[in-house]
Amino acid sequence: MLRLKLYILIAATASYIFIWAAPAFTSSRDSLENRVDMIAQKISRITGVNIKVVIIKDNTPEAYVYPGGLIVLTKGILDIAKTNDELAFIIGHEISHVINDGSSETIFRIIGEHDLPFNIKEEILADISGMNYAEKAGFNPFASVKLLTKMLHNSSQSFDERLEAMSRFLSNKWDPYYWTE
Repeated sequence: MLRLKLYILIAATASYIFIWAAPAFTSSRDSLENRVDMIAQKISRITGVNIKVVIIKDNTPEAYVYPGGLIVLTKGILDIAKTNDELAFIIGHEISHVINDGSSETIFRIIGEHDLPFNIKEEILADISGMNYAEKAGFNPFASVKLLTKMLHNSSQSFDERLEAMSRFLSNKWDPYYWTE
């Protein structure tokens, strides 16, 4: 088992290094890559995390992040997220996985969710944090709900709990009861 974990770690590290180095071998960039980079830099300024985004040719709608700020977006997720606001939410969501340290209880108190499984809680925390990062960078926070609604119809994953939590959080965000000075 230890040997398998070591092989996985080595493979992940090699992939990580290759993906970081790969842009040095490309001579031209398309407008989508430039758009994604511009959004990532805005989120990076807000979070203080150096963000690098790589787009891979995979039609599965996914995004994931490696430690250190390397975000991988698939062609499939980019086919669903059409606007800069939606892309900012995805990038903010992914980078929040690097930033968040499990201190999610305040968020779950606000939205009233205490009994969800841990992995759903972590995704909801990343959704809310990502939406906040995107908003602070100048993007529309309501794009998060729009994108999660699209994902609900375009993915094998369940987005019901996440969509409900985001909707509840956004409605509470402007409720004076939750405002603090």
